Amino acid sequence: MRGTPCPDFEVEKTTSNYELRKYEPTAWATVQASGSYYKASSQGLAELLRYTSGANDDQESLPATKPLTLIFKADEDFSKVDENFTVAYYLAGKDEDSAPKPTDANIKLSSNT
Repeated sequence: MRGTPCPDFEVEKTTSNYELRKYEPTAWATVQASGSYYKASSQGLAELLRYTSGANDDQESLPATKPLTLIFKADEDFSKVDENFTVAYYLAGKDEDSAPKPTDANIKLSSNT
């Protein structure tokens, strides 16, 4: 996905299991998902791809972006992971007000400002 839009970020911490990033102010489409990491990420991505493929009030297709972000709680070594996830899709070139409104009430538009 060379050249795929990605928001600017700073790496705050790197471990053998993860990288903690702080993103510049950006707009995201988010959805709640639960279950295993794999199930939640797959379910969340499917819902967000419907939104970016035109399931929005403008019937607008949005460009592919990276990263697909999963927000969840876990202990330091990931031996215990909460099964409630927020799956977030970066909305390149949009802000919360200019992004098309989702037709799925489960999808929310938000900003990390």
